[in-house]
Amino acid sequence: MPSRPEPLLLLDRYRVDGVLGEGGQAVVLRSFDTRLGVHRAVKVLRPGAARRQAQRSRFLAEAHILASIEHSNIVRVYDVDVSTPAPFLVMELVTGGSLWDRIADRPLAPHLTVWVLDQLCAGLDTAHDAGIVHRDVKPHNVLVAPGRICKVVDFGIAHVAEGGRTLEGVGMGTDGFMAPEQAMDAATVDRRADVYGAAMTAYVLLTRRSPVDLLGQRLAGIPPAFVPILTKAISHDRSRRYETAGAFADAMRAAAQDVPLDPEGATLSDVGPSRSTDGDEVDERMIEVEEWLRAAHSLPPTPSTSPVPPKVAPYVMARRTAEPVDHRPGWIAEVPASPMGFVVSLDAAERKASLDAQVRRVPTRPNPSSRLVWGTALALLGAVSLAVAVGTVGWVRGSATQAEAAAQAEFEVVVAERLNLLSSLRQLGSDEAALTDLWARFDEATTPGARAEAADALVSHAETEAMRLTDPGSPQRATLESELAPMLRARDRWRETRTTP
Repeated sequence: MPSRPEPLLLLDRYRVDGVLGEGGQAVVLRSFDTRLGVHRAVKVLRPGAARRQAQRSRFLAEAHILASIEHSNIVRVYDVDVSTPAPFLVMELVTGGSLWDRIADRPLAPHLTVWVLDQLCAGLDTAHDAGIVHRDVKPHNVLVAPGRICKVVDFGIAHVAEGGRTLEGVGMGTDGFMAPEQAMDAATVDRRADVYGAAMTAYVLLTRRSPVDLLGQRLAGIPPAFVPILTKAISHDRSRRYETAGAFADAMRAAAQDVPLDPEGATLSDVGPSRSTDGDEVDERMIEVEEWLRAAHSLPPTPSTSPVPPKVAPYVMARRTAEPVDHRPGWIAEVPASPMGFVVSLDAAERKASLDAQVRRVPTRPNPSSRLVWGTALALLGAVSLAVAVGTVGWVRGSATQAEAAAQAEFEVVVAERLNLLSSLRQLGSDEAALTDLWARFDEATTPGARAEAADALVSHAETEAMRLTDPGSPQRATLESELAPMLRARDRWRETRTTP
């Protein structure tokens, strides 16, 4: 096993001591605050996620959300730094693991489950009152502190009222725990989506089954008194659910009066052994994490704000002080100029022939003034021809540019209106990280050309995944093809305009 280097200090303050857990976008480290002399948890974005501006923005938003809420059932945040290539936030250290760890080898007893729900829902109600919807309520995101205190964590995809940045039509959350409306459009959810997640969490705690089983009406193992409450809390129509998380917890507490007492020994004190990790694996993982952290922090800091664009002096067209004097030769028509340049009159050839005849009558040894008239006339003729040619080419190019811009705008709009396709692909098993990256590229594009290129990559990937994940003639294939069809047509029109000479 490779040797450990000297302990790593983040911001010359937080010493990294070990890995507490990890997910798809971030790693949570155990650390020690050398300034205050206390242990903390440090959540660090993975390198791939840190390179995406959308993930960095959500990471900073999570820090702001946690810092704005003061409640004993929500993990506190103490510090954040997004100026480095490896952004991190410093949180309260909760050493007892998650509720998911607590059901590794057995479900929770009914009254103990109600105890947990009381705390979970109290934390959610506080967040909801602040205009924040968690959108990822599940046993993995509820930690257990000493004294059986449960704390909600991971507001990384939380939705903030009047300030969310989730695109319309995009599903976001964990399959099985997210409400139906959230899977269709995560931008429109309210607190009742978290009620759904809390009910699914209760089901998993009581049974150790997948939340999908509850949707299939597999209610065995649930005390009968809880069945109608859970059924109401996961109603497909959110208007039929409990209005608040607290109302759901109250209903469960009242129903618990008709449930037999928990057996002796029912507790939250011990973490199930089946989710423990081998010590050597933890050490090796720690060395790997430290390597990319050290590499990231050896790079120059990432600016926290966009660079200020250079000032450009505005161009101001000079005003006319008097009527302009027309110095054009007589064979150029006395009509307003078109966008292409001068307009040549119909008798231009006759005027030109007359001018040539005059030139031919010049003596064999012309004087300097005659040569000047001849040179000036030829120069003017060349200038007019060039203006007409350049104007014609400009008009053709302008028309092509306008057609491309129109097709490009249409393509971007069509794709933006059908981003719920990504949610469908994710549910079929498509790689979530790749889908998130494609969506982030499209969302963060700042110029029309870059946005269209990102839309092209997204549609191409979606088309490939639809063919790979579904069978020909299946209902799933038909649904995906109907969603893809307008995007493919818009993309083809855009591509055709790009090849126009």
